[in-house]
Amino acid sequence: MGGGGADNNRILRIVLTGGPCAGKTTCLGLVKQHLADKGFAVCTVPETSTFLLSNGASYPSLDEDKRHIYQQFEDYFLSLHLKIEETFANIVSLENGPKALIYDRAIMDIKAYVPEDVWKKMLLTAGFASEEEVFAKYDYVIHLVTVANGATTHYGIGTNDIRMENPEQARELDNLTFKNWSAHHNVVRIANSESVQDGFEIKKKDTFAALDNFLSTQGIVGKQSS
Repeated sequence: MGGGGADNNRILRIVLTGGPCAGKTTCLGLVKQHLADKGFAVCTVPETSTFLLSNGASYPSLDEDKRHIYQQFEDYFLSLHLKIEETFANIVSLENGPKALIYDRAIMDIKAYVPEDVWKKMLLTAGFASEEEVFAKYDYVIHLVTVANGATTHYGIGTNDIRMENPEQARELDNLTFKNWSAHHNVVRIANSESVQDGFEIKKKDTFAALDNFLSTQGIVGKQSS
């Protein structure tokens, strides 16, 4: 996305991902403000899973006799996710000047939660010929490591009331999620600090530094002050 600052019709697309209790919800607002301060019009794209589960939807059983229902559920899930992404892209595109979307998780996050055969069918149903086509939708991926890895004393449900994973499961999902995104052409992994008192503040600064470095190397600038 080199030279993005010169094209006001282009949307900067940043994925904020990571394992459970990684600080994504908090960082989402902070990154949004960070980009807004640089002159970007910014929309955040909400996490589809939380949206569904907090409104009464539930995952079907993985029993063999219900596998066809499970596949349908995940196909509908991805269809909704893509529609949400499209809608926010259309909305932010109405803005003048530099614009950005920040995704609270995105398509490749789903892969960590479904069997491989279900995942492949989901992609085909949604019209993707490969994972490379998924990666091409996003410019930059920021992976925030779960506090269950390196700062376990801070692990808890935090701001997500539907979180069910214990620390070991959180670490496993974190590693799997990063693996799923690792082939993206621009991905950074933000680890936890050993500092008990200033751990999140350090993580926030590391996130801003990584984002600013990406913008600089890609030649992407926000709206210039007059």
